[in-house]
Amino acid sequence: FLDTGTNDIILPANIYNATRDHLCNTTSTAAGLKHCTAFFNHSLPPGERCFALTDAELRAYPTLSFELENNGTLSLTAPEYLLLNSPAARHPSMEYCLGIGYAGSSGYFIFGDTIMKPHYLVFTLNEVGWGRVNKDKCGSV
Repeated sequence: FLDTGTNDIILPANIYNATRDHLCNTTSTAAGLKHCTAFFNHSLPPGERCFALTDAELRAYPTLSFELENNGTLSLTAPEYLLLNSPAARHPSMEYCLGIGYAGSSGYFIFGDTIMKPHYLVFTLNEVGWGRVNKDKCGSV
């Protein structure tokens, strides 16, 4: 689903768990990803899954990419999926919250505002097109 009224990306259990495992359990990245498993602990209330990170700790998180069948790849940098100023945070200006939600076994896959913000989105009744926002050119003629 594509939903501008949903703030997060909502992933079904298998994709959510694979994303968590890839980020938090791989030997190549796990040592540098502070709070990684806690961000993905969906059994905790949202405010308890938000944490302060230094710039270096945030930069250690990799870009996430979602490959879409017949529609290219959508990518998110760490500051695009680890959200500062989230209403879920206890201290919004100091804590990052994961902008990826857990749909459990429902099978829902929802692209919400987290993935739409850094992309241009064009759609018809039958097709969706994506393009990365060029922040250097945005608003210029």
